[in-house]
Amino acid sequence: MIIAFVGSSGSGKSTLIKKITKHPIFRNQKIYIHEEDSFLFLNLAKKIFGNELFRKYNRDKMSIKTKNGNRIFSFFVYCLYPPIIYLEYFFLYVLYKVIFKKRVLLCDRYIYDYIITFKTNLKIDNRINSWLYLNFPRPDLTFFLDINSDTHSMRNKSNAERTLVFTKHFHKKVISNYKKIAKIKKLLTIDTSSSATRAIKDVVKHMENRKKLLVSKEVAICGLDGVGKTTICNLLNSYCISLNVPSKVLHFYHSNIILKILRKLRIFNEKPISKKKLIQIRNKNASRKERHQIINSILALIHFTDSYIQYLFFRAVYSKSIIIYDRYFYDYLISFQYFKVKWWNNFEKFIPRANNEFLIVNSPEVAYERKPEANWDFYDFEHSAYIKMAKKKNFTIINGKNKKPEVILNDILKNLKN
Repeated sequence: MIIAFVGSSGSGKSTLIKKITKHPIFRNQKIYIHEEDSFLFLNLAKKIFGNELFRKYNRDKMSIKTKNGNRIFSFFVYCLYPPIIYLEYFFLYVLYKVIFKKRVLLCDRYIYDYIITFKTNLKIDNRINSWLYLNFPRPDLTFFLDINSDTHSMRNKSNAERTLVFTKHFHKKVISNYKKIAKIKKLLTIDTSSSATRAIKDVVKHMENRKKLLVSKEVAICGLDGVGKTTICNLLNSYCISLNVPSKVLHFYHSNIILKILRKLRIFNEKPISKKKLIQIRNKNASRKERHQIINSILALIHFTDSYIQYLFFRAVYSKSIIIYDRYFYDYLISFQYFKVKWWNNFEKFIPRANNEFLIVNSPEVAYERKPEANWDFYDFEHSAYIKMAKKKNFTIINGKNKKPEVILNDILKNLKN
């Protein structure tokens, strides 16, 4: 297992690594710490050419006043330094992902750090190198230790005069570049500007969540239209990407195969809804309830079968990923009840249970306000039906009233079953 800590100089990588190795989460595990700039070929080059040559090169590059320095040495650094670092990390990656899989490698800096080192410190701005480094295989976990530019400036005071370390612009540029990479790679951000204890708690929390998600094959999120199911599913999927956990979202209703074909053929196009159109849709939805039971039953069967095909497809194709269901078969059962579908309860016999089943609850008033396409009685009926179903099926009920999506996601993560 490889855990990397990314961040600017002074962000607290070394301190955090030393403290976290003593945490019970690493009990009975063999840990190896890859210290900053500890490279075989680089150390060999320093022994051959001497440390002073490398120090002088670094001082010249960090100087506000440009110096010519040793042009031959600079040329070799420009050409060889990036591929050497790349090969060193590639060797480490293979070593701990193939040979020492049961050991834990803690990296004080990772290959992403060197994109910024090359660009801001050493003036090696090469698009090919940047692309190769950004697309390097991800560790099992990558933490970006975030600090503000003032803290970065305070922790990186230099005794040398006329160096870039003294300028506020340099510190802001470094922090800005790190945040760009963290956003691109969706790295887990840990604030280390203040409390180290809090930072350790956050790191451990993410590690524990990753363990849970790796064994959670399915997460089904049910609830009224407008309670925020899609938002939560997308947040969970994004979090899985940050944790390097393979995941896929199946939007049960919106991934409808027939609907996709109609959109592709441009037979069905979604347009902004006016107030007049909204009233027409409400009246249409109300009339659906009064349709002949046989017609409703046939439409329900088609819809249920269509979703079952999607379900089987996703289970087969994404068998190694955690599948996040935005709506589930139980959502259809509630709608079938409302529209008086004949023998609606017979569909229940064919519903496969998911490993983790959640019901997000909010007031019908909120759902009606967010999704005004249906009539009020629709939301009122379904709200009671969802609660009854969740208790019968032992769903985990999450109260989403007056809660931010991030808080609801945290509640879901706490209640995941191993």
